[in-house]
Amino acid sequence: MPDLPDVAEAAALAHDLGHPPFGHAGERELNRLVQDAGLTDGFEGNAQSFRILTKLAAGDGLTTVDPHTDQEYEDSVAGLNWSRQCLDAVMKYPWGHGKNPNPKEEKWGFYDSEREVAEWVRKGKPAFRRSLGAEIIDWADDITYAIHDLLDFFRAGSIPIERLRGNLSVEYLEFMNGVFRRRPDWTSSKKEYKNALSGLVENFPFTERVRFVDSSEHRRLLYQFATDRIRTYVDAIKCDSSVTEPEPAVKIERSARRQVDILKQFTWHYIIEKPELALPQAGQRKAIRTVFRKLLLAVRRKEMHLFPTAIQDGFRESEVEKFFGRGRNSEVRVVADYVAGMTEKEVIRIFRTLEGSG
Repeated sequence: MPDLPDVAEAAALAHDLGHPPFGHAGERELNRLVQDAGLTDGFEGNAQSFRILTKLAAGDGLTTVDPHTDQEYEDSVAGLNWSRQCLDAVMKYPWGHGKNPNPKEEKWGFYDSEREVAEWVRKGKPAFRRSLGAEIIDWADDITYAIHDLLDFFRAGSIPIERLRGNLSVEYLEFMNGVFRRRPDWTSSKKEYKNALSGLVENFPFTERVRFVDSSEHRRLLYQFATDRIRTYVDAIKCDSSVTEPEPAVKIERSARRQVDILKQFTWHYIIEKPELALPQAGQRKAIRTVFRKLLLAVRRKEMHLFPTAIQDGFRESEVEKFFGRGRNSEVRVVADYVAGMTEKEVIRIFRTLEGSG
């Protein structure tokens, strides 16, 4: 059995494999398209990561495990030859579609086509509690996303954090109003979140008087701020083996949790919801929608020459049930796999080609 650091490292490297082109906008569009096409468990980036590891990736195929008996046997199998512990660490949401214990979150960790292997991975474990590895990776992902997005967009002039000092400025009021509009569930803790923002802003090395000019000294100050924050947040997570389901296997200090929450809101407020992004995102969604629908139509018309050889193999009748699930809509999952695995440039190129403008 691998040690936890090895498990966490492997799972951390794999946890974003299932993200489709154009990030969360692409994910939401693919989910809608797949469900409209007849697969109720839709598309979800975390479930796609699990699918890639257990079905789609080309592994050595030396051994597999019978999920009914736990017996290992030699076979030629798809997917990577990962341990149960590593796969469990990747599973951020250890349940299928529609089973999330939090009805406000529409997230799930595996599709029906991978249910059997997911049940093997989770055998004997509390139904809704994530593994320790998954908890560690989720917190590390939040820290990385929060800190490095702030640094990148601040240096680009897109996040004016220095204008949020004091709780009476127009910038401050607009930002906090946006936070509680997006997250009404935080309203009962307004004071704590305001304190979290104050703690971040007061420790930030630049102000409206001391502007960032991208000099070597200013870069050093900026990265020192990031390093201090990362060290604080890494120290804020503790394993708690005494808790019972559905409580998580770790505890994160509330002050650290709230600061990271606020840091993530910078990206939402100044980047994701920026009106200037609405038009290109509409175009990105149209590209994914057009490519998906036209490729699905091509499959149903048996126009397999439009697909790469590896994808054509997936449509062979003998392979469909094994790799893509049962039922008449199995081809939907295959097309979703293909589109989700494209780069953004590839989606745009195929979109233009299919539209006759490439």
